[in-house]
Amino acid sequence: MVLRELGIEERPLPTKTIADYYDHLRKSIVTLLSLHKIAAKKETLLHQRKNEIKHLGGEIAESEPEVKVTQKRTAQQQQMMAQKRKSAAAMDAGGGGQNKRVKR
Repeated sequence: MVLRELGIEERPLPTKTIADYYDHLRKSIVTLLSLHKIAAKKETLLHQRKNEIKHLGGEIAESEPEVKVTQKRTAQQQQMMAQKRKSAAAMDAGGGGQNKRVKR
């Protein structure tokens, strides 16, 4: 799903360079999604604790503004991903690396 959002083929041409980039990207996506899930859990826990304190009649100290976890990408993130795709395609097309086919 994330790969489709980024405009990346699900089954790219299996050269060594592309396979390495593809594996690195997939690992990064898993890390990102894991961190997103952890942040959402922490945000939920924070809201629960604040509600408990209010329920008990306590005061909540002023803190920095809360950061909402979203799945929307900023224009800068989208631009960076587009540049990475172009770079990977240019390396593969220009022979930047080993263009040996890898069996999968």
